Amino acid sequence: MSSLHETAYPRLKADVSDQELAEIYTPTAKERSFARKYGRTPAARGALLILLKTVQRLGYFVSLKSVPKSITTHILACEDLSHLASSQLREYDRNGGARQRMLDMIRQQVGIKAFTVEGKAVVRDLAREAATTKQDLADIINVVIEELVRQRFELPGFSTLQRTARQARSTVNTGYFRTLDAGLTTQQKQEFDQLLCVPDDSPHTSWHKLKQKPKKPTNTEVKRYLQHLEWLQGWCQRLPAVDHIPAAKYHHFILEARALGAANIKAMQTTKRYALMILLVHAQLRRAMDDAVNIFVHKMRNIKTKAEANLSQYHLDHMKRMDKLVAQLRYVLTAVQELPTDSERGARVAAAIQSDPDELLAECEEHMTYAGNNFIPFMLQPYRLLRPLLLMAQNLGVCCSPLLVSVGTTS
Repeated sequence: MSSLHETAYPRLKADVSDQELAEIYTPTAKERSFARKYGRTPAARGALLILLKTVQRLGYFVSLKSVPKSITTHILACEDLSHLASSQLREYDRNGGARQRMLDMIRQQVGIKAFTVEGKAVVRDLAREAATTKQDLADIINVVIEELVRQRFELPGFSTLQRTARQARSTVNTGYFRTLDAGLTTQQKQEFDQLLCVPDDSPHTSWHKLKQKPKKPTNTEVKRYLQHLEWLQGWCQRLPAVDHIPAAKYHHFILEARALGAANIKAMQTTKRYALMILLVHAQLRRAMDDAVNIFVHKMRNIKTKAEANLSQYHLDHMKRMDKLVAQLRYVLTAVQELPTDSERGARVAAAIQSDPDELLAECEEHMTYAGNNFIPFMLQPYRLLRPLLLMAQNLGVCCSPLLVSVGTTS
């Protein structure tokens, strides 16, 4: 339930600063003239001014006894009415006829319309329109308040706004529930009912399975989760679409559905029950797709980190071999630079190659494979274990990076 303090419904402050008193509650010359014209007695003039200044601030009338003393004292002092006793003013709270005449005069003076049958109809329509996209009662009430002020209606009591907003929200939500429910076949409703039953081979209902979250991303758990995703896709393909549900309501309905156990949702009125189940299946599929992507990103990040570490270790382990290759290359270049004839150069090059040329060439090729911080070759072996799961994820429509897709289809 939304409280008054959560909304834009105006109210009088208990503590009012001198600046606020001067700027907000000081009657103008025109307003004092109005009070003198229609107030036959000093008490009537004081009551008129207090009601006038407070309705300008609030948009609705309050009882004189509820106005903070600091506001009353300031307004009366502006008209040299400080001598009036509180009991004289409060008489206009008890005298219904006199008070009503004052309210009518003030409405005409400030240009607002009384909240009558017309106003109630406007509030109903405004609340219904706001409730089509908003779920929080405070948001609905604020929309109604803003439009009533724009149309120059006197604001009704907060309880009236609260009650109307709640009724409008209930009506709109029921309409969404009925639309979703109408899209189900009898067989689908029976299948939903089965989700709420505990099967013989499991301690949990399928409703519990529907709400499961991904576990630690071992390959076994990833495979199970992708199977769960496939199960959800099978459901969603046969269910009514939910894209027409506004975001605020969609998220509220999903939170409600996730919080409900099988027994709780089973006890619901059937239209709302099936609607919430439809919404949760769609929401769980979206979450499962996101979770699956996060799982693969996590696993690929681990593979990449390990590959980079393996590359660094490779460079350390083969430092001597690289020094040997560089020394041989230096010997060859020196021969080319210093010796005058090709035959002499060839002899020096042959002498520089102390081992099998094929072996040296293989060492060079291996070194070039990992040159330029190329850690990709070290990813291939651990990636092969992940490849079947990645291809399974691709088939389910889980988004993967172009690099992962290309490696998955060619390795």
